[in-house]
Amino acid sequence: MGSVRAMSEESATPPSGQDVPAPSPRPAVIPLARSGTDFEIRDVPADDYNQYAAVAMRQFHAQRFSTAQEDQDRRAARYAHQRVTAAYAGTTIVGTFRSWDGPLAVPGAVLNADFVSTVTVSPTHRRRGVLTQLMNQDLRQAKDSGIALAYLIASSAQIYGRYGYGVCTEHCTWKLDADPALFLEVPGAAAHTVEIGQDADLREVAPVVYDAAYPLQPGAMFREPAWWDYTLGPDGPADEEKDAMRNTVVVRDPSGAPVAYARYKVKEASEQRIDLSELEVHDLAAATDAGYARIWQSLASTDLVRTVRAGDRSPDEPLPWLLTDRRAARQSELADFTWARILDVPAALSGRRYRVPGSCVIEVVDPSGLAGGTFVLEAAADGTGTAEPTTAAPEVTIDVQALGSVYLGQLPLGPLRAAGRAVEHVDGAGDRLADMVTYPAAGWNTHTWF
Repeated sequence: MGSVRAMSEESATPPSGQDVPAPSPRPAVIPLARSGTDFEIRDVPADDYNQYAAVAMRQFHAQRFSTAQEDQDRRAARYAHQRVTAAYAGTTIVGTFRSWDGPLAVPGAVLNADFVSTVTVSPTHRRRGVLTQLMNQDLRQAKDSGIALAYLIASSAQIYGRYGYGVCTEHCTWKLDADPALFLEVPGAAAHTVEIGQDADLREVAPVVYDAAYPLQPGAMFREPAWWDYTLGPDGPADEEKDAMRNTVVVRDPSGAPVAYARYKVKEASEQRIDLSELEVHDLAAATDAGYARIWQSLASTDLVRTVRAGDRSPDEPLPWLLTDRRAARQSELADFTWARILDVPAALSGRRYRVPGSCVIEVVDPSGLAGGTFVLEAAADGTGTAEPTTAAPEVTIDVQALGSVYLGQLPLGPLRAAGRAVEHVDGAGDRLADMVTYPAAGWNTHTWF
């Protein structure tokens, strides 16, 4: 189901300097949709927020659930700006679904997306169409309001393909041998300064770095001020993770501007007085190449640390290329991460940028009828692109799930063609399309949703 981490404090607003088209207003109240005799889909009123959250957290095996007034107030403030929907069996919630619109980095641009989260169905009501009703209703409303794509993290990979979602990013865990790591010289990095602190010191600095960094990484999402307040402020989650000391590093360029930061904690360990401690990175963002190199060099030079571990990172992380011995940085736990569902092919394809110029007529197959059709994609030399419906014969046929997989430019089209998910009708058209949509991007900003 949709990851329980995929929760936002409020509806996102575009960061300064980002030109994000405003979507059409969604209905304030979701119309009732009956799908059987034992449940119905409807909006969740404020009086049911606690029940809704408790049901969702139970499904994700949360260790604790707070009904303290401050937590209820925070929950109500967050849900008031989102679409909170549930399947009810009488007065009992048996399915949950939440979504909101916000900026998403796509290749070379930022678009509004429909972020989906907290998707659960209680064991008592499985295989009765609960999820289908919840999902189809949200996708249709997003489509009708002008949203180009939906986006989520899937806890269960077998579910979302049937709704047109395709895996569009992968993540892994990087482990760096800190003691022997020797870094190559990156132009300008040595002139940067490093500051050591704790979470409270990041509240003003981290958003500046992140807002500059996330548009550079297709698949990263904007973080609202409330997200930063919740994560770095004194009123954040009261659990063992939050109570633990969280150290920070900030890198500034020669002008004094912050260009990178990291949050981490150290897990102490030793054997016969030989230190085996591990530094675990919880969040790292860099707006420049020099800042990226300097932040990793700083983490690796932390005293009494044997290894540096960073999860939810890109498999294409530049880290090993910064080292004299690239084997000192190893990746593990490779898995799919985020999934995209194209809702409006012309808007999605016209809203991103392209690595090379070209043209291709694409037939998109979408059994749901939301996004199918034949379109001509034109990419100009300056990277801009347009997609329009056409009556021309298709050069490539691709299913909507596969289109979602290649949309952010990180996953290659070739393996999808080999699996029959994209079919070439004109010699060379598949390779031409693959060259156009591929969009390598250096660096990565961890997806951290609440």
